[in-house]
Formats: sequence, structure tokens, C-alpha cells
Amino acid sequence: MKRNFLCKMALLPSQSEFFQESCIQLVSTILTRMAEANDHCPGETSRFHSVYKPDLSIDVYIDRIVRYTSISVEVFACAFLYILRFSQRTGMIISSLNLHRLIITSVTISMKYHEDRVYSNQYMAKVGGVSLAELNNLEAAFLERMDYSLGVSSKIFEAFCFETCQLDAALAMDCTKEESTASVHCSTSEKKSLDCSFSQPSLTRTV
Repeated sequence: MKRNFLCKMALLPSQSEFFQESCIQLVSTILTRMAEANDHCPGETSRFHSVYKPDLSIDVYIDRIVRYTSISVEVFACAFLYILRFSQRTGMIISSLNLHRLIITSVTISMKYHEDRVYSNQYMAKVGGVSLAELNNLEAAFLERMDYSLGVSSKIFEAFCFETCQLDAALAMDCTKEESTASVHCSTSEKKSLDCSFSQPSLTRTV
């Protein structure tokens, strides 16, 4: 009994089955609630802001990214921490108008920083529903405002994983699910702000 207890204690939060299975859905729910809570006071606009709230919900948008990139739970968690760090450093209020762009930008950067094999920006732009030029500009702006500080210490990462594991599983289940569509077309005004056509991208990968 003592040996089993010690083995459980030695298991890091990031290695727990609950974290591996629930992290992405929990983070999706947290981001959605953060954005909805701030929509009444979106703050100053930036290149990350859309003129209109995108039709694609955050959970469907994240599901799309996960499906077409096979991003690991750990890398996605770091992308979430980047968003929080970016918001703290810039004072940008996370809302429904900027969250989609923040997600695709932070995921692109996190994969480049933490993965040995990455997708090209052209591919990630298709996944995220933005143009290549826009993703390049978003990435440059994000990195500059972050002062290229992308390291996440094991202490901070495991603390995040521990807090995530403490969240009740119901948090991830009570958020209304929207059906994902194969193709979502933006209106003319939305295309100017998001330039999106969420068709299935080619799975050609650049190493």
C-alpha cells in the first residue's frame, strides 16, 4: 500500500490521465468564459481584433486546430499560458473579437518552440482561417510584445497542470456544443476582418 501511495505521489500533474484527457476541453471552456465575460468591455482594438464576432465558436475552432495539427496536450497548454502572458504584458482584454487570432497565433508559436517537427505558416493559416500574410504579421506582433519570452518553467507548467486537474469535470461538459461544419463562409465584412474560409486544408507538412 505504501509503495502504491508513493508511486501516485511521484506522478506529476502533467502525467495524470485526467489532465491528458481533459486539458484541451477545459482550456477551451475557460477561454470561452473569459471572452464572454469581457465582451461588454473589449478594450482597445488591435491587429488581433475582428470587426465582428466570428461565427465559429471557440470550442469548434480549437477542435479544428487539434484535428488538423495533432498538437500535443503539453504544447497546447503552453499556448494557453502564452495567451495569458500576452494579455498580462500588453493589458489586452481577451474577448470574442480577438480570441480566435490569439489562439491560432499562440498555437503556431508554441508548436515552433516546443516541437521538433512543425507545420508551415501557410498550412497553419489555412487551419486558422486567416491569410498567410496576416498570420505572419500576427506572429511577429505577438513575439515582439512578448519580448520573445517563450520559456515556461517546469514549476509554472506543473502548477498549471495541477490547477487544471482540480477543476471539476463538469466545467468542460456544461458548455453548449455546436456542430462543426466542413466549411464556414464569412460575410464580406467578416472577410475583411478575418479573411476566413474554413475548408479542409491540404495535409502537406513542412519539416
